[in-house]
Amino acid sequence: MDVNVAVLAGLVGVTVVITRGSIFDGLRDWLKGFEHPWNPLRLGGELISCPMCSGVWVGALWALADGRGWIDVVLFGGLVSLVAWPLAAALSWFEDATMASRAKPVMADLLARVMQAREAKKRQALTAKRRIPPNITEAEAEALMDEDDRVADGVIPGEEATSGQG
Repeated sequence: MDVNVAVLAGLVGVTVVITRGSIFDGLRDWLKGFEHPWNPLRLGGELISCPMCSGVWVGALWALADGRGWIDVVLFGGLVSLVAWPLAAALSWFEDATMASRAKPVMADLLARVMQAREAKKRQALTAKRRIPPNITEAEAEALMDEDDRVADGVIPGEEATSGQG
């Protein structure tokens, strides 16, 4: 069995495109959507989702189409499968790492927006509840705002609110 590196690389590339390429996402999802585990269509979906499984068939079909003998058919299937598997795993790891790095700023932005919304809601609740008399001292105003903050933050479980008690 003579192995041309370019042919092997091409077969591995075809296998990775079949198993990881976004062009086949819809087909893989549709085939894997069949409920019965022994449904041939579901098995086909599992087959084109697995780089080792698809690699065997891509290599074997190429060897058959090239007119090679049965031993070469089996060996090409195994070789393509063994090379495609770690490459697909590395690509999967890389995709996960890049997705995570892209997701971090998005998650930070989302968290910041949630915190801003909570603060805005808290301020709105305080403003709606606040009825500050017109002629009070600064200390009395601060005491009223502190009380409003305690009410807005909620009562700590197990303790009672200390409104007006000193």
